[in-house]
Amino acid sequence: MLIERIEAKWIDAFAETFRLCGVTASETAAVLSESQSRPVIVELADLALQRLGARVFGVNVPTPPQRAPVPVRSTGASDAIGGHWRQPTSWRTAPWRVCCTPPSWGPSSPAAPGS
Repeated sequence: MLIERIEAKWIDAFAETFRLCGVTASETAAVLSESQSRPVIVELADLALQRLGARVFGVNVPTPPQRAPVPVRSTGASDAIGGHWRQPTSWRTAPWRVCCTPPSWGPSSPAAPGS
């Protein structure tokens, strides 16, 4: 059984990735997660962004039902927030949006969630 645990090396790796993307201190970053997101990934993103000095907030939405008959591929796209009846303005306007949603097994979506 895999035991997922927060370790400094993983926070370092996430922070370095965000740094290379251009996240800097005092910027706002939104972390999107779903009810089926892996908690350790969400926590790592949050801690790494905080380490860089970003102001972090989370948006958690229910994982939508499976639409495809069978899992075909993971596209990295998420439709958990797209079309949400009350998409948070804070998510749409955050300079940095980190998507920690589970793999989407349906058709890929070229647009970022909330675009």
